[in-house]
Amino acid sequence: MNSLIEPPASPGFSLRVKVFTPDAAEENDRPVRCFRVITSPNITIREFCTEASRVHEINYGQ
Repeated sequence: MNSLIEPPASPGFSLRVKVFTPDAAEENDRPVRCFRVITSPNITIREFCTEASRVHEINYGQ
């Protein structure tokens, strides 16, 4: 039997995203929204931001 053995799948990442108002600059400013994005560890920052934007739109419609 000639089967290939593949490496185990990489675990996903669960990252918490905090959305602040555009004028938030102080340490005591609070986020207006918080949500999690679960994604592969093999994606780029741009791909993560695209996925976070998609999840935000699904959850909040914006």
